[in-house]
Amino acid sequence: MKANTRQVRVVGNYIAGFAAQYTEKTSKLNPRRRSVVWMYNKGGVATVVAKLLRAEFARLGYANSVSVTGGQYVRVIADLA
Repeated sequence: MKANTRQVRVVGNYIAGFAAQYTEKTSKLNPRRRSVVWMYNKGGVATVVAKLLRAEFARLGYANSVSVTGGQYVRVIADLA
């Protein structure tokens, strides 16, 4: 089961803290699919946050994909709430 965008934000803000955050459409084929993205300027922070988010989503039983892009963006794939 995947967490929706609201659930991702709640878990993510608890783990990620205060960072620039936005939601973007990720697929033209699936209008309900979104990415919740956090941006960090310091190198290495995004990797640590992604690792913590993966562990927390696994602990909660969610199967959301968490990735780091560009070394500073943490991206979580979710369904629109």
